[in-house]
Amino acid sequence: MKKTFLFFVAVCVSTAALGFAQEGLVSASAGVASGSVAVSSPKMTISNEKPDPSLLLKEGDFVQPSFRDSDPEIPFPSRARLDKIYDGQAAVGVMLDAEGNATDFLVVRHTKQDFSQRVMDVIRHEKYSPRIVKNTPVPGRFFVVRTFSIGYEDPVDMNRPMVVGMNAMEQMGAMSSRVSEGGRPPKLTYKAHEERELDGHILKIIAVDTPVIPAEYELQPNQVLKVIVSFYVDEKGNVRLPNVDSDAPAPVVTSVIKTVSNWKFAPPTIKKKPALVFTNRTLTLESKMPPSESAESIATSKTGK
Repeated sequence: MKKTFLFFVAVCVSTAALGFAQEGLVSASAGVASGSVAVSSPKMTISNEKPDPSLLLKEGDFVQPSFRDSDPEIPFPSRARLDKIYDGQAAVGVMLDAEGNATDFLVVRHTKQDFSQRVMDVIRHEKYSPRIVKNTPVPGRFFVVRTFSIGYEDPVDMNRPMVVGMNAMEQMGAMSSRVSEGGRPPKLTYKAHEERELDGHILKIIAVDTPVIPAEYELQPNQVLKVIVSFYVDEKGNVRLPNVDSDAPAPVVTSVIKTVSNWKFAPPTIKKKPALVFTNRTLTLESKMPPSESAESIATSKTGK
């Protein structure tokens, strides 16, 4: 059974550290970056409960990232042909900033490493268009998924990278024909796992930051904002490819993604072996300012004007 937890990021660091120790956390920090125009770091509660569907972005509110030009041709791996492997699958995630620049690449599944490596080799040189939410570019992830299939009669030439000429439907048809002839579809040898599959059935977070809310979107007194963020945790416990799946203002999306990227988890394992995990968290952000205070009044008091 999946365990549900809540924990609270407090105002003062010493209090926060105590709270985290009770929840199995080691460290936490919150604050405003030097030189930043951000004015508030909200109170934050994190939950691993199932995301509320009503908070998710609706179809039509966003446009997924894409290749800036046409989809690239990805050659069938020569090594796989030499090993008489005729079918394969691979999926690689790409993290993009709001300008469409790729900042991270992560293999999320493959039937054989040759396939994911070939995808990675090609897409590293591509240009991308960013995720658009309500007409505003925001950071987000993009998946490149490829199914490879060639005929038995195709010659093996290690010096000739063969471009897969069949479209997706034709490749699936070729694979289905081989299965009907007694062959077996390729099995995934590497994939991301659900959190419930882990040893202990839950990720243990060891370092967490609180998002800094930019000046252009300040939380009002008593305002509560829930943000659903999904992400991968790699075998070393690092957060990879975070994506905000709920309806949130662009400045908040950017801040949350930057913050969650810096979280650190204990390295996940399944049967004591390192594992890649895909999961999500719901962040509940609340203003720490009393109703009588505002960013403007605080700034005025500090400058004496």
